[in-house]
Amino acid sequence: MSKKKFHYAWVIMIACFIILMNLMGLVLAVTTVFLKPVSEALGLSRTQFSSYTLVHGILGMVASMFAGPIIKKLGVRKTVLTGTLMVALSLVGYSRSSAMWHFWIFGAICGFGAGFSAAILCSVLLNNWFKAQKGLATSIAFMGTTIGNLVYSRLAGVLLEKCGWRMSYVIFAGIVLVVTSLVGLFLVEEFPKNRGLAPYGEQEVAGSEALGTVSGVLQKDFLKAPPFYLMALSFLLNGVVIMGVQNHLLAYLSDIGYATAAATNIYTILLVVQMGGKLLLGAMVDRFGVKLSMLYIFVTYVLAIVGFLFATSTPMAIMGAIGLGLAAGVCTIIPPILTGQLVGNRDFAGIFGSLNVFNNLGISLSTICTSLMYDTVGYRFAWIVYLFGMFIITACVFLSIRTGRNLEWKEE
Repeated sequence: MSKKKFHYAWVIMIACFIILMNLMGLVLAVTTVFLKPVSEALGLSRTQFSSYTLVHGILGMVASMFAGPIIKKLGVRKTVLTGTLMVALSLVGYSRSSAMWHFWIFGAICGFGAGFSAAILCSVLLNNWFKAQKGLATSIAFMGTTIGNLVYSRLAGVLLEKCGWRMSYVIFAGIVLVVTSLVGLFLVEEFPKNRGLAPYGEQEVAGSEALGTVSGVLQKDFLKAPPFYLMALSFLLNGVVIMGVQNHLLAYLSDIGYATAAATNIYTILLVVQMGGKLLLGAMVDRFGVKLSMLYIFVTYVLAIVGFLFATSTPMAIMGAIGLGLAAGVCTIIPPILTGQLVGNRDFAGIFGSLNVFNNLGISLSTICTSLMYDTVGYRFAWIVYLFGMFIITACVFLSIRTGRNLEWKEE
């Protein structure tokens, strides 16, 4: 029997993992670990210093809207290199900063650079290269963000102790620039046709003309169609119902009587399950499709909310953490796969960039939404509201798939 030939699509998946690990995971780690030492060194309150992350987030959303045109104009390789350079320069800029407005400027550069060269670009690559096992490949690639956060958080603690925060920023800039640039230069390839291949899971076709065909929905047509509005609403609510609970979990557990150590242990369970949950969800999407996977997410989210409503019992709190960890993939795994399924790869970058704005907006609004509900009606009522939100998300996904059948595909 002949051995099955290794497909370059798996190299693309590894490349995406490394890009997300450095352009998102590393940035998240640095933002978290450097908060206390930098704010204290500059004589700023933590609230004041954290304001640059808001600027970072806003520019990231702006970059999402322009990601499609940027990728089309530059190509994926130059897009990775440009975004990497912007993130690395911003980290060097942080190291030389002495006032809050410096961090605002470099936060804007970092947010914009990562906004068009990380999550959206990797989603484009995975959509181009995978027809089969796209869910598994997406889940593994996007684990780069979580693993990068864990690895670089530990490294940041060591560097801060040995080198100080200014030199630590420079070291992280070097890691981003060298590692991600090498990946962009030598591993990234936009289309399988450039290597004489068909996407993984699609039978190889003969002739360069057939290999060069891309098909899908035009962006101008999709933005006027019902699936766009349904998906935009579901992507917006994704971030709110997941991160709105996760970001307030430690405070909620503390309010109902948990000691700091016990609450931290439950939160750690959530993060660990979240990593495995993404892999599981990716495999489920490949095997059972988006619809059944959304039903699975809805059920696990119900378990999460029930667990947190009765979290005075430790086993129920753990059940809530496990349920939320399993459901959290709705923010990262479902959006690119659902978009690719409905619109193809012709204008995928522009369409997903437009939709990703709503995903980022939901995540940005999640903490304040929960805070407002806590101040007026309390956490438990907020959890029930979010359960209704997950029902709306599930309904929107089902309706978008149904109405998406009427979208007109075109070939190029």
